[in-house]
Amino acid sequence: MSVAVPASTAITILVWRKTDGLDYKKSRHTGLLLRKNQEIEGGLVHATNTDGLFRVEADYGYNPLTSSSLAGATQVGVINKHVDVVMAIVQHTPVHNELDEWNCQHWVGDALQRLVGFGWITAEQRMDGIDGMADLLAQAPDG
Repeated sequence: MSVAVPASTAITILVWRKTDGLDYKKSRHTGLLLRKNQEIEGGLVHATNTDGLFRVEADYGYNPLTSSSLAGATQVGVINKHVDVVMAIVQHTPVHNELDEWNCQHWVGDALQRLVGFGWITAEQRMDGIDGMADLLAQAPDG
């Protein structure tokens, strides 16, 4: 008799170095990796800006180990929700193109706040994740 394994989602913040020579704290890219049952690959959700406007993008089957520009990762937590449900909620975190200083780093905080609002992570888990992200950002030079 087999026992069904409950669906769980590991939530991890990823931080990438800029590869164009402008690797500063404010220019490092961030996003959320949502992995089913602690698998290596997962869904990457992040706010991207290619033409002056941010938009939320999702990449399924993303493996962070394949990125040469990954600066690091910080674990937020593991929740007992299916990864597809978490992806849907996180993907609907709005971007704020009306705010000049807003960026993908703010989006990560906003997305985690949505998960706090749903009661899926605690405010402490959110803050610990943001602190870990800030530590990774602080490794870049000022600019």
